Amino acid sequence: MGLINTSGGGKGWNPILPSCILKNKFFLASFFSLVESEMSQEYPYPSHVHAASFVSVKLSSKTNYSMWEEQMMCLLESHDMLGFIDGTIKKEKYRGWNRSDKLVKGWIFGSLSEDVMATVLGLDTANNVWEKLRTTYSIYASPNTTRNIDKTDHLPLCRAIMRGDWEEAGEIFNRDKDALTVKLNVEGHSALHIAIDACKHIQFVENLLKEINPESLLALVTCHKENALHRAAMVDNVKAAKMLVEKNPYLLFSLDNMNNMPIHRAIIGSHETTFQYMLDACMRHITLSQEDGYHNPFEGRHGVRLLTNVINAGLLDVAYDLIKKYPVMATKKVGPYIPLLSIARKGDLYFSGTRYNFYQKFVYANLPTGNNDLSGTNKIQDIENQNTYNGNFETNGWKTYFYYGVYFY
Repeated sequence: MGLINTSGGGKGWNPILPSCILKNKFFLASFFSLVESEMSQEYPYPSHVHAASFVSVKLSSKTNYSMWEEQMMCLLESHDMLGFIDGTIKKEKYRGWNRSDKLVKGWIFGSLSEDVMATVLGLDTANNVWEKLRTTYSIYASPNTTRNIDKTDHLPLCRAIMRGDWEEAGEIFNRDKDALTVKLNVEGHSALHIAIDACKHIQFVENLLKEINPESLLALVTCHKENALHRAAMVDNVKAAKMLVEKNPYLLFSLDNMNNMPIHRAIIGSHETTFQYMLDACMRHITLSQEDGYHNPFEGRHGVRLLTNVINAGLLDVAYDLIKKYPVMATKKVGPYIPLLSIARKGDLYFSGTRYNFYQKFVYANLPTGNNDLSGTNKIQDIENQNTYNGNFETNGWKTYFYYGVYFY
């Protein structure tokens, strides 16, 4: 058995180890590295994710299940983990599957109150935990038989809508006028909701709106109290949104069961085009929000939530305009919605929190940010302190332009 020496880098000789041991050591390390790599490719394992950043509301009762579920779905879908709660990801390689399943299960457990946690103790998989919570706390949980009946009864109409086949759908509506407004699935989606979801068939939506009484649009809601404009906001269908507002602008100021107006749904989904349209539409029709049963998106808790979500979406110019028009929005706190805290959390808005590439680091490292002599002044020489920075920029502006000339010409 051969022996090898390993140099200590000028600090003496390390102990002599058998070469076969070292070879075995390197082989085992490579082998386990390969196994872990294959496991991670087949079963995602984003253990670095801080789930609390996604799920700010803990499930405590039926009253907040919908809000909790939506947050959890966003977390799971954004990391390709949905298959662990719906059972579609099979455990062909148990070790890798079990590790990822336990991660999802841990995310869910971390988002439950103590009372709710007690109802799922002992369940072995994330799918079992998820189904137990759904059947216990969702007020819309329905037996599978009801789902099958809904799908079977309305399947031809649903197919026609998804294909954008107005001729076939029109024949169904002629035979059954109630089909225009009936709930076609367990979620309570009407023909209009489904057509809006299929964004490419905008002509189909226009034809439907010609057949539906504009006043009845307010009552045409899903099980989650989402009207057609909510759906347009959620799927970023700005063309449908414009048609709906033209038919009935009161839709802008109606709440779903999570206290969201359509404009909230648009910004939560970061659908900037649809949000900008709805923002303009709300301001044009704002007087309608003063009537009984409707709500102003720029006042009270609705305004705070709107501003916070605008900041979170990175639309700071819009946030600035909103604060100028409605300054009270920036001074209130509604549950987890705190505008100032949202600004503080967006580190990339500030130079100190920005991740520069190589060239940016090189340039900014040599740009003067003002007089570094702090004698005779109590001002903080901080580029994020706008008052100080503006003064320094005026007195030392020629230096800044000089450096830009050196590096960019």
